[in-house]
Amino acid sequence: MNIRLTAPRVITPIGALLFAAAILGAPASAYAGSAAHQPAAAEPADTTSKYAKSEAKIVKQEDGTLLVDDKFIVKGEGTKEKPYVITWEMLVATTEEFDPRAKKTTLPGRVMMLSGKHVRIDGFVCFPLAIEQPRELLVMLNQWDGCCIGVPPTPYDAVEVRLAQPVVDDGRFANAGSLEGLFKVEPYLVGEWLVGLYLMENARFMPKSLGGLGS
Repeated sequence: MNIRLTAPRVITPIGALLFAAAILGAPASAYAGSAAHQPAAAEPADTTSKYAKSEAKIVKQEDGTLLVDDKFIVKGEGTKEKPYVITWEMLVATTEEFDPRAKKTTLPGRVMMLSGKHVRIDGFVCFPLAIEQPRELLVMLNQWDGCCIGVPPTPYDAVEVRLAQPVVDDGRFANAGSLEGLFKVEPYLVGEWLVGLYLMENARFMPKSLGGLGS
């Protein structure tokens, strides 16, 4: 398979980071391209339209939380005032149903129920390098510095975040925090290789201490 660098997400600073992470996790055959690379066709506006979607089992419990697929607890209402509070376990479980390279092409209902809703998630963060007032970041399950230290993220355990306001203070030096914003499920493929999956827009970043999530 030939990797083709395609706009628009790869050419943003944070898209380039996620693409680099995908390359680090890919076998050599995934990016050993021919000498001539042809530009890829533009992705459709709704990148989920060509995939099947499973149904989520959602039960509202007495305490107001949602029990999803008999396993995942979701707090909140999905609004800006009361965002869904989601876990990485719920996002990572998408691998069970959606992996285009493995011919698994069903998007789970449990993540599609989040698309277009406001969510909150905690995680490690990585900002684009050499940008003084970043408006983008990756929030991830595992810590990664964007280069050599830590565990490069996969599309299932990272969210590309576009902030409502640039980070202008010491928050840009944080390595962990909470993010709230409008969540979207938008698969982004290069060939058959899944590079990105989750987006968050118009987001607010609340940094934690440099010691990490436990502080």
